Amino acid sequence: MVYYIGYYNCDAIRNEQRIVAPAAENKMGYIITALSQISEEPFEVVSPAQTKAHRFFNGRKQEIQNGVWLKTFPSFYSKFKPLRVIGHLLTKWAFTRYLMKHVKQEDHLLVYHSLAYKDVIRRIQKRKKCKLTIEVEELYSDVTGNTAQRKEEIAYLQTADSYLFITELLRQTVNTEKPSVLSHGTYQALPDYGFRFEDDKIHVVYAGTFRKAKGGAYTAIEAAEFLDDRYVLEVLGGGNEQENAAIRQLIEDVSKKTDCEIRYVGFKSGEDFHSYIQACHIGLSTQPPDAGFNATSFPSKVLMYMANGLRVVSVRIPAVETSAVGDRISYYDHQDASEIAQVIRSVTFDDGYDSKTHLETLHTSFTEQLKNLLQK
Repeated sequence: MVYYIGYYNCDAIRNEQRIVAPAAENKMGYIITALSQISEEPFEVVSPAQTKAHRFFNGRKQEIQNGVWLKTFPSFYSKFKPLRVIGHLLTKWAFTRYLMKHVKQEDHLLVYHSLAYKDVIRRIQKRKKCKLTIEVEELYSDVTGNTAQRKEEIAYLQTADSYLFITELLRQTVNTEKPSVLSHGTYQALPDYGFRFEDDKIHVVYAGTFRKAKGGAYTAIEAAEFLDDRYVLEVLGGGNEQENAAIRQLIEDVSKKTDCEIRYVGFKSGEDFHSYIQACHIGLSTQPPDAGFNATSFPSKVLMYMANGLRVVSVRIPAVETSAVGDRISYYDHQDASEIAQVIRSVTFDDGYDSKTHLETLHTSFTEQLKNLLQK
């Protein structure tokens, strides 16, 4: 049995408002699709995600597609911190107990890397002696800049038997000796949902976090100052209340300086999200080029845009430029709003660009490699 562990949400439990990162949900959904294509037996997705709804949800196990089961755990949320702590401990206890009871030595754990449950995974691995593959999307210590945490994080990752790495740079950092497969992100082209804007304008979209530490949303909005009325900038994503308010204020300020319309769209998910993205023409990946996390992470939005048929404008960083899609990106070199706008204006739409076909080729290769890795 393969147990795929990570914070996951899907339409079957959307009403429970389980807390997950949209990029992680998207990537896990893709890996689930790949596993379902290569697996001869049912497998189980185990999600310790907690609810943000002010009510109690029981854990349950349900089949979310043919041969794919999703296990969730009891969870509740409260505005009172002591009760939130109790809710967190309840979910973690149930999650740990379930794995201890059901995982056997012959089973295989495929774990989406998270510091939040690494202690649980270590306990299961030591107790059950099962195979462990860790899917490493980034080093979280590279985001925080904590060098002591980085050493601890890498030590934990090196306990795995094999890996799914998002970049070659990350593989070089963590482990080059054990078996591994590279997957920059979601290689699966998405169906056309048919929604389009009917204003004859070029819609440029930023979709992602509003966290100032990652900076991409701010830079994208500032670039709109140097675009004219042929363009519309769509801002999708979210953060906490303060981050959302800061983005709204920046949009208001920049809008006074430009003829480019800037729309605050906010958070969308699932089909609504992808339908809106497909109505756009150019996707922006505008994270700071000098950020520490660039060395060991791949911006998931690049492949998300491509899966929806968009052209992509990205900061020039090795993780993207040396990737399997690196020659299909339009790059800027400096985190300068006017330079980014210049690259946006240079994007043409008559060059036969076909991102979806290229991703389908990468998907076929990845599923074959994943099957070999799990069989070993």
